[in-house]
Parts: sequence; structure tokens; C-alpha cells
Amino acid sequence: MKKQKQKAPIGTLLQNVKILILITILILLPQQTYSQIVSIDLQNQKTVLDRKATIDKAKFVENEKRLRIANTKLLEIIRKQDSAIQSLSSTNISKLETIKLQNIQILKLSQTVQRYTEMQLGYEEKKKRKLTSLFFKLRADYLPMTNQYLPSTGLTYFWRKVGGGIHIGFFKDRITYGAEIAISVF
Repeated sequence: MKKQKQKAPIGTLLQNVKILILITILILLPQQTYSQIVSIDLQNQKTVLDRKATIDKAKFVENEKRLRIANTKLLEIIRKQDSAIQSLSSTNISKLETIKLQNIQILKLSQTVQRYTEMQLGYEEKKKRKLTSLFFKLRADYLPMTNQYLPSTGLTYFWRKVGGGIHIGFFKDRITYGAEIAISVF
């Protein structure tokens, strides 16, 4: 025996079309603002509206709207804070650059002061110790043999506090000469 295809009655086809339409509506409902939760009873071919689920969904959607608005406000506050932070950052960067330049100037000035201090200390140290020096002198020496003063000239070389030198004196037919050791008291 051959199996024959059974044809569905037209009433059943219409019910299936209704179910498909309802399923399509259910798929499209979440895209609406206030969608309704619908349960389909396939045995009794009834469509029942679940009010509690619909109210819960409406509250959920309403909460989502409030959250979106709150998020938008928070984003605006964050943008304002970011712009304030950026302006403060740029101000701080410019002030840091100014401070950096001032620190460089202070460093240069301190190096100059240190150099002048070293020069001053060197000058004071040179001032404290006498350098070597050479003196040329003219003087009158007293000669006890003739009871006269004899003009003489001499050279004395000082090294720090101790010096030495020679002198030569002239008087008529006499020439005197000598060596000397000198100590500086100053």
C-alpha cells in the first residue's frame, strides 16, 4: 500500500498562520518601548497576555531609559572634568617649564657665585702670603772708622718672610760691599 499524503484541514492551517504571526509579533515586540509578554498555548490554541510580565518589562525598559539618561549626564560630567584636567595639565606643564628655566638660571647663578667665591678666596690667600719680591734700595751706612755716612745701594730678594741680598757702598776712594740676610716682620 502506498502511503498517501494527508492534507491538513484549512482551519488548522489558519491556526498555524496565526501562531506564526504571533511568533513574529513576539520577535518584534522587544524592539518596541513597552512590549507585552504573550504566552501561546498550543493545545488550546489561545493567546494569553501576561500582565505581570508586561509590567515588569515596562519597568525594565523605563529603568533602562533612566540609566541611559543618567549615563549621558555622567558622560557629560566626565567630559567637563576631562577638559578641566587637560587645562590644569597644560597650566601645570607650562608652570613646570617656567620652574625648569628658573632652576637653570639659579644653577648658572650659583656656579657664577661659586666661581667668584673661589676667586675671592684665591685673592685673600694670595693677599695673606707674600709673593717673592725684589727690592732695590738706597741707604746711608755709617762708617765708624771715618765717622761719616757712606751712601750705598743694594738689592734684596724676599721669598715669603726671609730674604737675602748684597749691597755696595761708595765714598771717595773707598768702596764697601757686603751681604745681608733680612727677615720680614709684616
